[in-house]
Amino acid sequence: KSQDARKVPLSGYLLALLKEQRDSVPSKWKLVWPQLTVDKVQEPAAVRALIKRNLPTDFERFSPHDLRRTFISRCSEMGLDIVAIEKTVGHQLPGMLRVYNHHDYIDEQLKVLEAWGNKLQSLMEANVHPLPSAKMA
Repeated sequence: KSQDARKVPLSGYLLALLKEQRDSVPSKWKLVWPQLTVDKVQEPAAVRALIKRNLPTDFERFSPHDLRRTFISRCSEMGLDIVAIEKTVGHQLPGMLRVYNHHDYIDEQLKVLEAWGNKLQSLMEANVHPLPSAKMA
């Protein structure tokens, strides 16, 4: 939202996913997820339509922001450091912490992302239950 550049560490799991995605894209494209226009990020309405198309018709309302909420909540439940979680999602530190604390929390963010990747992998291995697409429902 802020348009400010920031460093984001990449976990081993995320690097593997990015490599898999990149390998599935024709070599003429330089992007991991190519799109028709290179000067503009996907419109929110297009993202919402894609999500809606791929969920069963009786599925409760879902938005991309729900992913952020889920990530923050689950990482907190896992006992991970809340400051590192907040920095991972790009939130600013509150109040005087923002003024006096200039630590980038890169190592701590990497720990959060590694733990999250491990959690996702364990969930996928233990709970593979494909949802029918909206077209099939």
